[in-house]
Amino acid sequence: MRSRLMTSTPATSACTRAYTDDSDSASWTSSAVCKAGQKDLMMGSDGQFSP
Repeated sequence: MRSRLMTSTPATSACTRAYTDDSDSASWTSSAVCKAGQKDLMMGSDGQFSP
C-alpha cells in the first residue's frame, strides 16, 4: 500500500537496495520492495527482507 503512495517520485531503474532473500519474494512484489527500500520506508534486517 505504501508503494502506491510513492507514485509522485519514481524509483530509479536499478534497485539500489538488494536483499539476500530477494528470491523468496513473489516476482510481482519486486518493484514495490525496491521502491520502499530506496525511500527508506523499510530497511530489512541483517540484509534480509523476510517476506
